[in-house]
Amino acid sequence: GAGTFARVYRAVHRETGQVVAVKVLRKRYSSKAPDYEPFVREGELGMTLRHPNIVPIYEVYSRDDTHFLVMEFVEGRNMREFVKIRKKLEPVEATRLMMDVAGGLRYAHERGLTHRDLRASNVLVSSRGRAKVVDFGLAAGDEEGKQDAGSESNPRTIDYAALERATGMRRDDARSDVYFMGCIFYYMLTGEPPLPEIKDRTRRLAKSRFTQVTPIQEFDPTLSSAVALVVNRAMDLDPEKRYQTPAAMLDDLA
Repeated sequence: GAGTFARVYRAVHRETGQVVAVKVLRKRYSSKAPDYEPFVREGELGMTLRHPNIVPIYEVYSRDDTHFLVMEFVEGRNMREFVKIRKKLEPVEATRLMMDVAGGLRYAHERGLTHRDLRASNVLVSSRGRAKVVDFGLAAGDEEGKQDAGSESNPRTIDYAALERATGMRRDDARSDVYFMGCIFYYMLTGEPPLPEIKDRTRRLAKSRFTQVTPIQEFDPTLSSAVALVVNRAMDLDPEKRYQTPAAMLDDLA
């Protein structure tokens, strides 16, 4: 697979025969420390996280202008692709997958780590139908209190920056992750992203994006009020009315 900052390859470990995924930082980001250090921190952080719903990282390599991570290979698709193929998911399946995501994030949040880049493409759905969260690279900055990873110029976090503008809350606040958990749940249930997909940076940062979300009940009037309530509470623009932690959201999903 290919992303803005890295490419991911399927590989086989020579000694163990284990199939793994190797995430290689693109060359144009490999020579300057401000570019490659967050990637290396992602690997070091990932090696400390062990949870069934978080993709584990086994090894970090960083030398000269070569930087890569060796991680679990998940046979399946990311959530964005998974939902596109299925059009939308039945509430029972969507709820089960959302519980997986919430469980992984609860584990991370209890260790003081917020994701800060949570979106459908950073959730993998395995061939066994389980969801796993990937790419905790921006969480690595939390340990040192760094905010540079959340810059409005960083395409990976522009939606978090926009939410911060709209609500006044810090983008590394746990409730920011909760909002985007709600976005993923909304996407699974409707097949449509709740926030307009806009490429223009200025328009994407506009507060109005968050007030233009179509109520989920309008997409599916038959959706149970209990499920709709979870989505609406997770995506409440008032952080005080939102679920305060992934654990609280998980309790209502269960």
